[in-house]
Amino acid sequence: MKAQRLRHIGPMNTHELQLISDAVKDSSNIIAITGAGISLSAGIPSAKNCKPAPTHLFIRNLCFRGQLIRTYAQNIDGKEDELHGSLRFLRCMYCNIRTSWDVHNLESATLLGEQPVCLKCERVSRDRMARNKRRSNPGALRLDITLYDEVHLQVNEITDLKIHDLTRENPEILLIFGTRLLIKGVKNMVKEFAQSIHGRGGLVVFVNLTAPNARVWGGIIDFWVKWDCDSWVKDLKNRNMEWSSSLTEGAEAARNNTP
Repeated sequence: MKAQRLRHIGPMNTHELQLISDAVKDSSNIIAITGAGISLSAGIPSAKNCKPAPTHLFIRNLCFRGQLIRTYAQNIDGKEDELHGSLRFLRCMYCNIRTSWDVHNLESATLLGEQPVCLKCERVSRDRMARNKRRSNPGALRLDITLYDEVHLQVNEITDLKIHDLTRENPEILLIFGTRLLIKGVKNMVKEFAQSIHGRGGLVVFVNLTAPNARVWGGIIDFWVKWDCDSWVKDLKNRNMEWSSSLTEGAEAARNNTP
């Protein structure tokens, strides 16, 4: 069912939406790549929690049904494995150690406008002074997220996962949600998965209100669904009774496992 070029469809294209729905329902090897757009209906997350949006639940239901190979998440809300880090931790800008918000009330200090320092670096500094050595400056703590043009600290692990998924898991469908595909590493990942998936006659679907660049993504993305992610998920659920029932059952399990 692969399209020959990037096709733009919306809520009125019922035939194409049904074809995509059927393909997703019948596939057992799905890769998802998500961006911040899937978290909009959940609100801006705090450092510790936010309620899952319908798209979060949909992705968890794919896992519940045994259809999901993996989610590569650009968003940092803690709902999937994140490509760009997490709001759940702080990271030292000097030694790179991760620290929980709960340690020494770091969350309150940060919300008051203070930039806390790394406790490990402070201990190292005290140890140096105890040995009559010069005091070292402790590193400052920042959110454990990778900013634009920064090298991800776990780039090797992410590459290993990608290679495993490409060579061992035989992905059939790539679903891309709520991202404008601006990050070079993510763009390359999409292209690699698309090449593998198209080699098996599979499908690449981009769900987002913002259009992908046709010159870049023509022949790579098959369908651009111009719709917000949650509405597309609800439409998918309504297109098949078996699918709808399974999603309803899986939603409860997903909610019960929500941190």
